[in-house]
Amino acid sequence: MKRRLVFTGALSKCWEDPASVENVITTPCDAAIQGAAIGLVANPNLVYSEYCGMAEELERVVVRQIANLVGYDPQQATGVFTQGGTFCNLYEYLFGIRKALPQSKNLGLEYGQDYRMINSQGGHYSNTTNLSLLGVNISRKTICIKLTQASNMDLKDLVEGQSHLQSTIECSRGAAGLFGAYSALNSLGKQGYQILIAHGLQNADYLLDRLAKSPGAVVVAAENCGPSVGFRLYDPVRVSDPIAELLIEKTSTNASENQQRLADNTSYHRRIFLNRGKVGLYTNWIQYVTHSD
Repeated sequence: MKRRLVFTGALSKCWEDPASVENVITTPCDAAIQGAAIGLVANPNLVYSEYCGMAEELERVVVRQIANLVGYDPQQATGVFTQGGTFCNLYEYLFGIRKALPQSKNLGLEYGQDYRMINSQGGHYSNTTNLSLLGVNISRKTICIKLTQASNMDLKDLVEGQSHLQSTIECSRGAAGLFGAYSALNSLGKQGYQILIAHGLQNADYLLDRLAKSPGAVVVAAENCGPSVGFRLYDPVRVSDPIAELLIEKTSTNASENQQRLADNTSYHRRIFLNRGKVGLYTNWIQYVTHSD
């Protein structure tokens, strides 16, 4: 039993798989691991203060710390710890519904008052999952905002669309993540997070510079200021101008010759990625890095 558990734990993260994406399953810092362990031992339940004691106040402390970290007013900010990004999106929708349509709590979303849900064409698929879960008529009540060539929300198109016990989906909520976050925040501090962010941005800037000097490489959404760099590689023997080639791909039709051209370019990039493996700077294979017109 113990050997099987250790074996499973050791192989539960397969970083050698080309499809492994580090930003989805991040590596926790030591302080977060130790803090989460304390939470697991205490096993507080965040549904009521009677079940979790001081852990409820700790959650509010961590929310204020995170608010201060990103520049929000810590006295006004509020939030809850959830299981992940999908639940975060779900609560964003739910909080908006509770605020804009207070009667929906008892009467539902179709009781007479009109509304629209706004999201982006490039939004995460969990948006659709969450709206369906909340009972939203997706075909009639959602407005999907177009994207610019840089994959940002098109603001012109946008201008032209419209107590946690009652707001959370869970009742019982585990507090291991809360304890881990508190430990990590206090261990790293504000400067520690600034260093981590700066490190990611510097790496991205360095990669952008190197790609700009590499034949056959083109950066997708180069004006993006974040830590992620999306790029596409073309065979320099066949493609003399990678920027023009990407534009052709983005404006191409479904004609068979265009599809074959796209497949050939993708195959070349895929072979480079697989042959390189996880050597030096880790990269990930993203199935779709941009969209066509």
